[in-house]
Amino acid sequence: MSDKFINIDGNIVKKKSQKSYDKLYTEFKKNHAEEYCETLGMSLEDIERIGYKKFIDAHDWRKISDISKWRTDAVHIIVCQSCKNEFTTYELDLGLCKKCKPFFDLSLFADHCNLSEKESRGSSYGLRAAFVYQDEFRENYRIAPFLKINKKSV
Repeated sequence: MSDKFINIDGNIVKKKSQKSYDKLYTEFKKNHAEEYCETLGMSLEDIERIGYKKFIDAHDWRKISDISKWRTDAVHIIVCQSCKNEFTTYELDLGLCKKCKPFFDLSLFADHCNLSEKESRGSSYGLRAAFVYQDEFRENYRIAPFLKINKKSV
């Protein structure tokens, strides 16, 4: 029997049974959740509110041994820092899900990071962390600062 893959929000992941999702999430909670949540600034409540299946799919965990790979992954899964309703990535998406990205001028932010790098190599890391984790800083790049996202409608 060949593996079946499905497209979930543009990500191709292996289709899993309910039993498989439950087994992976039970293992995550038992042996990895505390360190993961502390390291990446989220809670089990966030994961369960958004959906543990989405969380597992975002990581593309297929077997128990995949779970520990989060420690060495080049890309880290976090909660969208704007709407708090989706999972996204820190490194690739600056903590913004696909629905929230259009509300921010990421080109302007990239320009500021490039200017900062010209002045001081490595300084853009701090800017990226500030964008992701400091709401007030991120708001400087909102396309329409007066437009707040209704967190329930996104």
